[in-house]
Amino acid sequence: MRCVVFNLREEEAPYVEKWKQSHPGVVVDTYEEPLTAKNKELLKGYEGLVVMQFLAMEDEVYDYMGACKLKVLSTRTAGFDMYNATLLKKHGIRLTNVPSYSPNAIGEYALAAALQLTRHAREIETFVRKRDFRWQKPILSKELRCSRVGILGTGRIGQAAARLFKGVGAQVVGFDPYPNDAAKEWLTYVSMDELLSTSDVISLHMPATKDSHHLINAKTIAQMKDGVYLVNTARGAVIDSQALLDGLDKGKIAGAALDAYEFEGPYIPKDNGNNPITDTVYARLVAHERIIYTPHIAFYTETAIENMVFNSLDACTTVLRGDPCAAEIKL
Repeated sequence: MRCVVFNLREEEAPYVEKWKQSHPGVVVDTYEEPLTAKNKELLKGYEGLVVMQFLAMEDEVYDYMGACKLKVLSTRTAGFDMYNATLLKKHGIRLTNVPSYSPNAIGEYALAAALQLTRHAREIETFVRKRDFRWQKPILSKELRCSRVGILGTGRIGQAAARLFKGVGAQVVGFDPYPNDAAKEWLTYVSMDELLSTSDVISLHMPATKDSHHLINAKTIAQMKDGVYLVNTARGAVIDSQALLDGLDKGKIAGAALDAYEFEGPYIPKDNGNNPITDTVYARLVAHERIIYTPHIAFYTETAIENMVFNSLDACTTVLRGDPCAAEIKL
């Protein structure tokens, strides 16, 4: 069994080596570079591919996968919208993901982001840097335990977030087109309209699909309470960013914490210190005084990295053995 890993980051390498030690019969070679048309020849001789792509791969890469008789592409992420399912299916290549590498990591981050927003952490820091230590109305806060938190998307991550928000005493409501009985321990299901119109904080936890694309838009923002706080640790495509900026500038939205942007691929994860952000909407989001922006790192914990590596390699080899794989995506 031969597998190849692309886009391997420094913090992932020890976990790949650890996995290899417990699977001596599997050949696993690694490359730090992402898979592109320029280096596609490196795929030759492998049955399984383990990747974490931030930009879409060229069609010729998929064609080369087919020519090499690649059997499975395993992404080290939960999201898989960056891969061309049509071309994978055309070439008979199966697809797996890591459905749950650490829901708690993202749930913790959502709670932390909500606390930063509702407790005016950024505004307080600005005042302190000016040595303005007054207690004043702009930094007067509402406690989360006195707030209603709406969870959009109640899968594993949404449930983890709901549990944490409930833990600080918030009233937690949720909406999901596919309700989950297990989630009812932490939240009360309501309609989408009720969640939007009554929540003080809205936390997004749904996958990127056709149905969720720009779910947060001018129309849904208009339904929200005045002064709502928005947290997105899901996918960038669930928000119409221009509508979000308009909502912030008009005061409808009091603040937002964004860990994802729809077109972040060219910039993440990279050091852009010497590179201008040419995407004007992205530049506005990053610089906006009422947005806490982070570069898709809500998941970024030691536990999550280990799970991403182990689970993706496990899924890859499960498919290669011909065994049923719970992490396989139907194409």
